[in-house]
Amino acid sequence: YHLGLLRDAVRGKIDWFSNPYEFATSYTKEPGPSTYFLPFSILSIPLLGHSIQAGYNLLILLSLFFGGLSAYLFTKRVTGSLAGGLAGGLLFDIVPVRLTELYGGHPSGFALFLFPLTLYFFDKALFGRSFFYSALAGICSVALAYQYLFFSYFLLIFLLPYSIFRLVPAVKSAIKAARMKKLIVASLPFLAGIGLTLYAGMSFDSGFLGGSTSEGGRSMAEIALFSPPVKGAIDKTSGMSVYLGYALLLLPVSIIIAFILRKKGDREGNEILFFVSVFIISYCLAFGLSLDQYVPLYSFFYDHFPYFSLSRTPAKIMVIAIFAISVLAGYVVKYTWRRGLPIRIAGVLLIAFIAADFHPGGPIGVTFLDKENKIYAAIAKDGSADNKVLNLPIWPGDSAWSSIYQFYAVESGTYMLNGYSPLVAKKYIDNIFWPLVAMNSGAVGKKEVDLLKNEGVKWIVFHE
Repeated sequence: YHLGLLRDAVRGKIDWFSNPYEFATSYTKEPGPSTYFLPFSILSIPLLGHSIQAGYNLLILLSLFFGGLSAYLFTKRVTGSLAGGLAGGLLFDIVPVRLTELYGGHPSGFALFLFPLTLYFFDKALFGRSFFYSALAGICSVALAYQYLFFSYFLLIFLLPYSIFRLVPAVKSAIKAARMKKLIVASLPFLAGIGLTLYAGMSFDSGFLGGSTSEGGRSMAEIALFSPPVKGAIDKTSGMSVYLGYALLLLPVSIIIAFILRKKGDREGNEILFFVSVFIISYCLAFGLSLDQYVPLYSFFYDHFPYFSLSRTPAKIMVIAIFAISVLAGYVVKYTWRRGLPIRIAGVLLIAFIAADFHPGGPIGVTFLDKENKIYAAIAKDGSADNKVLNLPIWPGDSAWSSIYQFYAVESGTYMLNGYSPLVAKKYIDNIFWPLVAMNSGAVGKKEVDLLKNEGVKWIVFHE
């Protein structure tokens, strides 16, 4: 849908960053501005003229490429191992929650690669005292904020301990080399990027949360509905949002390696334990309230971390967990690679076994969208802001079931009362959804007819 908006903006059919086709009611302001998945979606523009699907499929392939590359670059940098980098890049790119989000069309699936890429540039800037890499890290941070703000929020959470952990040796190195001033100057572009990222978050808070169903944060009851079951860690039938399966074996192996290295006085032991700690905390948080009754970690973050309550889906924090477990995979491969042939083979087989287990085990569903629907072709001839569409069944506005309506709207250029947004306006629910919901069952009275006339609805389309 948002790629369709980008296509129409490029053609001059709609204003840039506008989103006029959905929630076209007198009670709701336009649910924008839409960022159209920019800047990443720029790469799809050459194919959007052919079809939205072509541009979308191109972004899927590019996201897989950049995701693996970004995780490889970061893992190789911190481990110093080519083989370790390859292992980290592979697991990061194919972990089930990453693929389900990507294939499902969720913006998080496309934006994921910016998380490790930002950290890679940050690390390069910190230890190389590089103004250039600092600027790249800042740009990636801002891009992530506009691609998917929740991931940007989790990036900031991760940077709190990580920047301290990496800053100490970087400062020591700068002081020793008498380059402290250069380090401070080099940090300025990244700090500016973080400032713009925070500005994007504050703008989102002041501009879109007010009057929405998310104002004041999500309730614990709503979060409980979206909390994955604990068995989801090893059970594919419970959904893929937290499934890691045999990848969890990397945790005890990493801990053993860390203590062996610490005993030898190798600082890598502390680095491994840092990522072990990050993984454990973020992975526990991903289960939300399902695990909170045993380990009240989620409720602590909910109560004490600003804006942590905005997401109703705890598994979003898996962006940190899969990043950390991928880095641990890199350390495991690096350690085993330096040992004898049997241990080296065992390390490679472990990664291969994990990768094989990540396969869904069945065919991945492919949706063939209806490109030339006769009903919408007829509507498109006189569809406008004054001749709107009501799609039935109507949903509350925060349900992804409305996504097919979005596709038809953007393909035909028609305006509709329906729409999808996780931040749907309360006025929409109270004044549009509830008064019209009886029409889902075929009940149409004077009240419904008057409301439809007042909203400029000319067409009612029922979807099976």
